[in-house]
Amino acid sequence: MISKIIHQTWKTKNIRLYSDGITGVISQDSWRRHFPNYQYKLWTDSDILKLIKEKYKFTLEAYQGLNKQIKRADLARYIILFDQGGIYSDLDFISRQPFSEKLIDEYDFIGYKAYRGYFNTQRQIYETMDRGTPNAWVLGQAFFGCRKGYAPLMKTIESIVSNYKSCEHPLLHTGPEKFHQVMTNERVLCDEKTYIFSLKEMGNNEGLYGYHLRRHNWEVETKGWLSKAFKVTKSYFLQYKKKMLNKS
Repeated sequence: MISKIIHQTWKTKNIRLYSDGITGVISQDSWRRHFPNYQYKLWTDSDILKLIKEKYKFTLEAYQGLNKQIKRADLARYIILFDQGGIYSDLDFISRQPFSEKLIDEYDFIGYKAYRGYFNTQRQIYETMDRGTPNAWVLGQAFFGCRKGYAPLMKTIESIVSNYKSCEHPLLHTGPEKFHQVMTNERVLCDEKTYIFSLKEMGNNEGLYGYHLRRHNWEVETKGWLSKAFKVTKSYFLQYKKKMLNKS
């Protein structure tokens, strides 16, 4: 069973300082609104450091020594969910509607497919699913959920800690590609207690249950993608504003 907690992280409690000042607020509101019976936690940098110092001291040197802030954010999410279980969401991942409680009650891990069809085959890691096809994907970690003490997450943490001085690209060192490699090695993707949302259910910029706007994407390919992401955010913001006005 996955703990009924929604986790998000940011430098401080002021999420209006995130990205465009709107996306983080919309994301936070979407999770709180669609999962009202869940505990919600926004972890600040100081909260994360406190947790690490109190319970995960073996990761402290690595956490402080990683060469990019995004890498520290990646490691933090793995530690938080290993420690408490629940659902993690980036501040640019938007919930559109609640998914079945069965996924929380009966599965150990839930995740989504981070689309990699726009990468040429040479840039796709060997473990990429449907590698070399337009449907290529890896296991994303802008959103995922698991039970408390989930062993494959500790494997991910240990893998990063053992190689924290690497200057590899964040995707490969601590991000989705690393996550996917470890989860593949731990046979998570073929576990009967795992549920992976389809690209139509959850994806980049669109999805039935949620979508990732990739506000901190490290490989922005085209201005067209930015335009599309802005339109999606603007559309959701207008819906959000309308609902707030109706409540008042």
